Amino acid sequence: MSLHKLALMLSASIIGITTWAATAVADQLRGSYGFTRTSSCVVSTLPFDANFQATGPAFGDSLVEEGIRTFNGDGTGTQSSTALTLTIPALTPSAGSSSFTSSFTYTTGDDTWAIAGGGSISGSINAGPRAGQTFKVTNLAPVTGRISKRGLILTADVVKPTVEVVTYYVGTVLVATYNRVCNRSTVLMQLDDDGVN
Repeated sequence: MSLHKLALMLSASIIGITTWAATAVADQLRGSYGFTRTSSCVVSTLPFDANFQATGPAFGDSLVEEGIRTFNGDGTGTQSSTALTLTIPALTPSAGSSSFTSSFTYTTGDDTWAIAGGGSISGSINAGPRAGQTFKVTNLAPVTGRISKRGLILTADVVKPTVEVVTYYVGTVLVATYNRVCNRSTVLMQLDDDGVN
């Protein structure tokens, strides 16, 4: 066998092993990851148009969150989070805090992971003008992110404009509905020894 053919075979083998290793890391994503997330939203009392412009009175929300996202290794998981929200500019600028727990499904690629979007979360308002109310967010924006080489760090971002619907309740009584478009950026760090196996 010529040296040229041997070199080509070795090169192909190395590429194959590297690709397999990266895929193995992503396919077996599991464990608990602590995360911090920042979000900014345009919130409208009426629907957005086809160009994602508010068609009614609108204001801005800025959020910071911390929580835990747990990957079960089979494409399902759960997350819990607490958030501080600043509403400004608005007729009456305000601040509030909230918390939620939800489930999610995810997919993986060679060094990526994603949540398709369209899901929902429910939670409660702990402080601020809506303290004591509950909320539900539907049509959640899709999430895409990267997986580090050993699966110790994940990133996640919303990069596709998506109109989410937020509803607020007092008990079972609907008290307000808003439409919003948000950007989000998240960094997740492994908290346990499960990680990627």
